[in-house]
Amino acid sequence: MLAIAVTGFIVTIITAYFIAKPLQKMICNAGLVSLSTIAGVLMAASVGQSYQTLQQQGGEIQQDVTIQGRIVGFQHYPDYDRIILNQVLINHQSLGRNWSVLLNYYRPEKSFAVGQQINARARIKPARAVANPYGFDKQQWYLSRAIVKTGYIRGQAIWLTTPDVSLRGKLQARLDELNTSGDQWLRALLFGDRQGFSQHDWAVLQRTGTAHLFAISGLHLMIVAAASFWLIKLLTSIAIAVGVPLPKSVLVFSILAGLACCTFYAYLAGWQIAVVRALAVVCLVAVAYIFSHRSSRLSLLIFSLLLSILLNPLAVYGIALYLSVGAVAIIAIIHWRFAGQYHLSGWQTFIFMQLALCVLMLPLVAGLMGQVSIIAPVVNLVVVPVMTMLVIPLSLAGLLLLMLEPYASWSAALVLSLSGTLLEWLMGQVVNIDHWFGELSSRTVSLQGLAVLTAGLAILLLFPAFKGRFYLLLVSVLAWGSATIKDNTYNDSWQIHFLDVGQGSAALVTQRGQAILIDTGAAFASGFNFLSAVIRPFIEARGLILDKVIVSHEDNDHAGGLMALAADFPATELLTTSDECVMGTVQKWQSLTITVLWPPPAMAEQYSDNNYSCVIALSDDHHRVLLPGDIEAKVEQQLIARYPASQLAATVLLAPHHGSKTSSSPEFVSRVAPDYVVYSQGWLNRWGFPHQAVVGRYQALGSHAIQLSKTGYLWFEFNQQTVDIGEYRRSLSSKWFHKTFSN
Repeated sequence: MLAIAVTGFIVTIITAYFIAKPLQKMICNAGLVSLSTIAGVLMAASVGQSYQTLQQQGGEIQQDVTIQGRIVGFQHYPDYDRIILNQVLINHQSLGRNWSVLLNYYRPEKSFAVGQQINARARIKPARAVANPYGFDKQQWYLSRAIVKTGYIRGQAIWLTTPDVSLRGKLQARLDELNTSGDQWLRALLFGDRQGFSQHDWAVLQRTGTAHLFAISGLHLMIVAAASFWLIKLLTSIAIAVGVPLPKSVLVFSILAGLACCTFYAYLAGWQIAVVRALAVVCLVAVAYIFSHRSSRLSLLIFSLLLSILLNPLAVYGIALYLSVGAVAIIAIIHWRFAGQYHLSGWQTFIFMQLALCVLMLPLVAGLMGQVSIIAPVVNLVVVPVMTMLVIPLSLAGLLLLMLEPYASWSAALVLSLSGTLLEWLMGQVVNIDHWFGELSSRTVSLQGLAVLTAGLAILLLFPAFKGRFYLLLVSVLAWGSATIKDNTYNDSWQIHFLDVGQGSAALVTQRGQAILIDTGAAFASGFNFLSAVIRPFIEARGLILDKVIVSHEDNDHAGGLMALAADFPATELLTTSDECVMGTVQKWQSLTITVLWPPPAMAEQYSDNNYSCVIALSDDHHRVLLPGDIEAKVEQQLIARYPASQLAATVLLAPHHGSKTSSSPEFVSRVAPDYVVYSQGWLNRWGFPHQAVVGRYQALGSHAIQLSKTGYLWFEFNQQTVDIGEYRRSLSSKWFHKTFSN
C-alpha cells in the first residue's frame, strides 16, 4: 500500500509539473520536501522495525549463552563493572554490526579495557527498562546507544580473546605507565576514556556544566584543526624565510593536513558517535571551502544535521546530537547577528562568543535535561579558555611526543606530567566552586520558566536593538509569571500512582496538590536510586507537596531510597514500623482515612521482615485501597481472624509480596475480593513473580490483574461512583519504544 501511495504521489507531481508551468519551481520545492519526508519516515520505520524485531527475539531468556564481542564502553562501580559490547556473536550467531549488548560483571576478579575482544558465558534478555512519565528515560538511552540486549556474566566466566594491540591501545598503555597526576582527566581528553571518573567526578561535572569538556566533540576537533593549521603556517613562514620554493596549493594542503589530524584524533577517541559526527561536519565545511562553494549558514547547518542523522539514525534519541547542533546553530546566529557591529580583538571576540554561547545554551540544556546549572556560564567562561588555549594543546603535544618514543620519552613524560598537573589543579578549582556555590549548581526548570528564559534571551540577544526592548522583556516575564501561579481549585477526587520501579514498590497517594509516598523503591551500589531518578522528578513535575513517607519494611526494594530521602526531602515526616506505622493507628488525611492494620507494636522479633510489613488501608466513603507490603500467608490468616470483611475488602489491592506463591492465600484473596489487583514486579524477574497459581486465584474471582512490568506507570483516579485507570505504556504521551513492551 505504501509503494502504491508513493508511486501515485510521484506520478501526480510529475503531471502537475508539466501542466502548471508557472508553478514549476513551487511544485519542485514541494516535491522535494515531500520526498524527503517520505524518505525520512521510511528510514525511521526501518530502524525502528529492526530494533523492535531484535527486542522480540528472546529465545535465549533464562538460558546460558556464549557471547563474543568488542568492548566499546566500560564503567566501574563499587561491586560490579558495566560493559557495552558491539560486533556481538550470541551462540556464534551475529547480532548485527550496528547493535550492542550491555552486560553487568558482578564482583569482578578480572580487568578489561575498551577495544579488547572478550568471550563470556552470560544470561541476557531484551533491553527493557522501567517506564515513567518523568525523569531519566533509560529505555530511550538504550535506544540511543543501539543496545538491544542486557544481562549479566555468569560468575567469573569471562575471558580475554584478543587484546587491544592497536596504536591507540599502545599509546593509552604508555600513558598509564607514566602514572601522572590527573591521569583520569588526560585519558578522557586524549582517548575519550572516562571510566576513571568517580561518581563524585561525574556529579561535579554535571552540576558545574563542564562535562562537555571531557566528551571529545567539535570543540576538541576544532582545536586540533586550528593547532595543525597554525603549525603548518609556521613551517610555511620558515620555508619562505630560508628560500624554499612552495606550491601554490599551500592553503589546500593546510586544510587537508588539518583534516588528517582531526581524523587521527577521532581514531584515538575510539570513533565515538559524537566524534564521528563532529568530524563529518568539519569535513563538510572543509570541502565547501576548498571548492569555494558558498552556502548560507542555515543550509550548512541543515546539511550537517542531515549528515549526522545518516551516519547514526539512532542519535535522534540522545541529547548529544541536539546539544552539538544547537551549539553550532547558536554560533552561526551570533555571527549573523553581530558580525561587523563591534570591532573586537581576537581575545574579546573569543570571550564574547564563549559567554554568549554559555548563556544561550541554557534554554536548550534546560529543555533537554529538565534542569540547569546557574553557575555553568561563569565556570565555563573561566575554564574553557584555559582548556582551549593551554591544556588541550599541551596534552596533544605530549601525546605527539609519546608517539616518538624512545627518542622523546623524557620530554613526553615532562609535558604530560605538566598537563596532568595543570588539569588536576583546574578541576580542583571547579570542585571548590561547586562546593562554595552548591546552592546554585542545579535547578529544576518548569515549562513556564523555560519559556521565560528562552523569550528573555531571544529579546535581549537575538533581536536587533530597539527602543523599549527591556520593557517588552519585563512584560513577557510578568505574563509568563502569571501563568505559573498555581491553580488551587481542586475537585474531590483522589489518586493513587503506582510508579514503575522494577522489582520493588513505590506508590504516591495524591489529593488537592498534596502527596503521601508509600515505599521508595530500591537503591543500588552504583549510586542509582529510584527515589531520586523517578519519584522526585514525578513530584516536582506535578507540583506536589510531599506531606509524609510511609515505609512498609526495611527491605531494599521497598526502603532503598531512605538515604536519598534525607537529602531530597529532608523535612518530610517519615513513618516506619518502629514508630507510628503500627496496628491500630488511624489518621485523617485530606478526605481519606489511613488505617494501619498490621503489625502489632513491639513484636518485630517474632516475625520476619516481610511478615512485619506495615499493612495500610486507604479509604473514603466509596473506595478502599489495600497496600499489604510483603506479608505472607501466616499474617494474612491473622488479618482474616482480626478484621471483618468490610475492613479487608478493597477496590484496588497491591498484591502481597509482588505476587509470590508464599502470599495471596485462597482465603485472603476471597476475603479481599479486589476489583483490581496490581503486581509491582520486575519484568522476567528471577523469582518468577507473579506466580501463576496466585494469578489464577484472582482471575477466578473476576479481579482485573495489572502487571506494572507491562503497563509501566499506572494510576487510578477515584471519584464518588467511578474509578478511572491509566497505563503509561499505552497512553498517547508514551513513545513508540515504550509501547513495544506493553504486553
